Amino acid sequence: MIHGERSIEGKRLISLTEALAGKIVTIDETSDVNRLTAQNHSNEVYVFIQSGDILKGGRQDCTLAQDVILPPRSGKIDLDSFCVEHGRWQKRGNENEAQFSSSKKRLSSKQLKLAAKNAKSQQAVWNAVAAEQDRLGRSVGKSVQNSESATSLQLSLEDKAVEKKNREYQKDLLPVARQAKDSLGFAFAINGAFNSADIYGDPDLFQQLWPGLLESAACEALALSDRQTAQASVDARAVKSHILEALKGNKTKEVSSRSTQRTSGETKTNHAFETRDAKNQMIHLNIIQKDR
Repeated sequence: MIHGERSIEGKRLISLTEALAGKIVTIDETSDVNRLTAQNHSNEVYVFIQSGDILKGGRQDCTLAQDVILPPRSGKIDLDSFCVEHGRWQKRGNENEAQFSSSKKRLSSKQLKLAAKNAKSQQAVWNAVAAEQDRLGRSVGKSVQNSESATSLQLSLEDKAVEKKNREYQKDLLPVARQAKDSLGFAFAINGAFNSADIYGDPDLFQQLWPGLLESAACEALALSDRQTAQASVDARAVKSHILEALKGNKTKEVSSRSTQRTSGETKTNHAFETRDAKNQMIHLNIIQKDR
C-alpha cells in the first residue's frame, strides 16, 4: 500500500463503476468504432474514468484509452476507445446496443494497458486480448472463450474458473487497503518482479477503485502463474526506487481537455502516465515497468 493524505480540494470524485451503477453517467456508442461519448448528469460530483476501464455492452465491449475527468453537468464529451472484442457489431442478448450498461472489469495485463495507453493501436489491443485469453486458459486448464462472443475479453474475465481463482487473491488481499484508510494507492509484484503502481490524490477514490484494481492484478498474476518464480524480492524500498525513477523521465504533454491534463513519460525501465485536473491537482499516477 502507498499511504498519504488527500491532496485534492474542491471536488468529490467517484469511479466510473459507481457512476454507471448509480445512473449518474451515460456512455453512448457513435458511428466511429474508436470513439464514444460520455455525459455526467450530476450537479455536484466529478466522475473519474480510468484508462483500462472496460465497458460492457454496446455493439462491442470497449476499453477506454485515457484517463478522463467528467465535471458536473458535463454535456457530451468524446472518449477515445478501443474494442476488446473482435467481430461483433450488433446487440448481444438483452443488452442495449446504443449504450454501455456497466464497467466492472479492467484490462488485466501490462501488454493490454500499454497497447491502449502507449502504442494507441487497435490491432495491438486485439493481439494482446488474444494472448491474455490464451494465458488465462492455460492457467485454469480450459478455454476461457465464451460461446456468446469468443473474442470478448470481458466475457473471458467473467469466466467462472477465472473468477474462482481471483476470489482466492481477493480473500487475502482485499482487506489490506480497507484496513488502511490513508491508502492512496498500491504497487504490486508478480513472480518477484515489480509490475506496476497506481497512486491517487484522493484516498476515497482509491477505496472505490481498489476491488477492480486488485482483480486486474490478480488476473495478471493468474495468467503468469505457469512461469518460473524469480529469485529476487520486491520490498518498499524497491517500490519507492521505481516510483522516483519513473518520475525523472521527460514528460510529454498528451492531448488534453479543459477538465483533464495528461502527461506521459518513460525511462530506461518504466513508463509513467499522470493525470491532473484543471487546477493542476494530481488525480492519478500510473507507473508500468517495461518488459525486460
